[in-house]
Amino acid sequence: MCAKSLIKVGFMSRLDYGSSDYRIGLWHLAAEVFAKEKVNYVSLLGGLVDGAALEKTLAVFLQGIKKEERETARFAFIQDAANFLKKNIPVIKGVKIYVITSPPYDKQIGEQIAEMLAEMRSDVLLYRAGGDRFELKQIEKILGAYAPKKGVWMRGDYYDTPILRMLKDEKKRTTRGIGDVVAAGGFGAAIFHPGDSSDIRRPYFSIPALCKIGEVRTGENQVGVTIAEWTTSNPKEVTYKVYSFKDLLADEWSSIEAPAGISKVQKAIVDALQKRGPLTVGLLDDFTGYTRKEIEHELEGLMSRKANTTWPSIVQKADKRYYLDMSWFCDKARYKLPVVDKVESFLAFACAHSGSRHTDMQYIYDVLPRLFGDNNLDMFVGVGDFIEGLKHDLMLRKELIPTKIGVMNYTMQERLCTFLWGNAICRVFKYRFENWVKKHGSKNIAKKELFSFIKNNLPRFVFINGNHCAWVEDLGFDPLATFYGGLKTYISNQVTKLLEEYDLCANDLNDLVREKLIFLHQNECYKTPSGLPIVLLHPSMGRTKTTSIRPQEMLQKAEDTHGYVVFGGNFHVGEVVHHWDFEYGQRICLQLGTLKVKSGFEETKLKTVDFGAGMLRVGTAKKRIVTTETTFYCTQTEDVQKGNERVMEEFYKWLETIK
Repeated sequence: MCAKSLIKVGFMSRLDYGSSDYRIGLWHLAAEVFAKEKVNYVSLLGGLVDGAALEKTLAVFLQGIKKEERETARFAFIQDAANFLKKNIPVIKGVKIYVITSPPYDKQIGEQIAEMLAEMRSDVLLYRAGGDRFELKQIEKILGAYAPKKGVWMRGDYYDTPILRMLKDEKKRTTRGIGDVVAAGGFGAAIFHPGDSSDIRRPYFSIPALCKIGEVRTGENQVGVTIAEWTTSNPKEVTYKVYSFKDLLADEWSSIEAPAGISKVQKAIVDALQKRGPLTVGLLDDFTGYTRKEIEHELEGLMSRKANTTWPSIVQKADKRYYLDMSWFCDKARYKLPVVDKVESFLAFACAHSGSRHTDMQYIYDVLPRLFGDNNLDMFVGVGDFIEGLKHDLMLRKELIPTKIGVMNYTMQERLCTFLWGNAICRVFKYRFENWVKKHGSKNIAKKELFSFIKNNLPRFVFINGNHCAWVEDLGFDPLATFYGGLKTYISNQVTKLLEEYDLCANDLNDLVREKLIFLHQNECYKTPSGLPIVLLHPSMGRTKTTSIRPQEMLQKAEDTHGYVVFGGNFHVGEVVHHWDFEYGQRICLQLGTLKVKSGFEETKLKTVDFGAGMLRVGTAKKRIVTTETTFYCTQTEDVQKGNERVMEEFYKWLETIK
């Protein structure tokens, strides 16, 4: 049973009214999403209008108007814009919209339009330009919401760069703090960082654009909306949900309906424009198979057809090409979010470093199985560095946990992994199995039903080794060989014992367990049962100050094997990064932190780690990602040493059973 929602906030950014890139249809789609999600309120962070575009339009509008009449004309222009927004920004029943304008995006004209809009509509409230704070009363925390105040940004490939620059400037400027959790709008990106390892030391997330991306000022890539939901009072444990709309814009021309009653030639012309974009008569000749004379004749009739709710009309521009009328897409086009047909869900971790005295083993032993079960997830994902290893004199540096039974060597560390992750998998299965038996009764369960239940409810575990795991290769051993073999035996034995308690047994249990444990190579693509291609990467490299660099590099690397979802580790930094491209559509990298609360090495390098595991839920429609939902669970054990001592006692008991 998922935890109860305490507060849910909807975010949008960059409506950009006034440019040729605004889309009223996206505004309506956003409202539908916010209503469906039952948000408490909505915040618009920057880009209510495209101020630069409106200023150019205003300058043309004022030409020929007498000087003494220009102020009145300017007021009328602003009023018309406010009235347009009043009419076309959808009302969401019972939901207020808090507007924060951005001086470089909205400019002064946008602020004035926003002021007038707030006077016209009681559900629209105007907050301070550039940023403000909201009380999250339900969790007794403060949300900082910001949009750019400066107009000078360095164009770059990395999504975090302008966001961190803006937030660091705000942190230096403010005397009240930037909030316990921070939302950043204006940059057309969709990232989330739990915060501990970042320069601002606050969890922060960014908001996609809600317009067609025309000019790329920073690194705009995302179109859609975001939902932020809290189920605990820890601001870092926000569930960050992204609805991607960019596929709808990429296929915008294909979504129109040709007018009824048109000729075969006209239908061929429309089809060619939908598939190819703007075309000359000569190119229409090539792509339709009809002669220039036929095309020119039929174009006359087609261009005379007026636009309606489903047809934009055709226009010819100075380049002699024929276009579907783009102004129709701004105002009249409407979009439907594809119906999600498949959902896959994961609980992922990296860098558990079993054997380290800084690893929070009680979190692994007790919390992870509970998180998996409470969220009803499909599979565990382990992204390397299961063990601490012995290189760099870690034993002499007292980085390893002391034991009662000798040295915490490689074999012991991998056995400890077997115990920890075997326990996590089996506890989830035990919880599900016992609930199932209560409903059905053990005497009424047929063997086929039992086998089907085990197959569907024993968690799948997908994993790779990491650089610490691979240190044994220098000694001539395969990484995680002891762990992998031991885990199969552990799970088979535990499931068998559980079934025997109910006088049940399952045929082919060992084969079934083997199918559930997927040991991958780096960047090897694995298709989940629903067909979602995932990739696991544990690069042997260090972190960077701009934290989105590594996730973006991993997304690029995973293109080699066509991975849509990438799980990354090694940097002890948590971050979610979304990236859209035409071939694959929406993709996501979930970079995991660590299950160590710190390390001696990182302490001497002035580094802070992001602790915890990450939950990811991916909704797809026709093999394209539509929604993603991520949460970093960051609450560590209050007393790690005592917790580890307790888990080690359980580990010793288990070791006695396998002698």
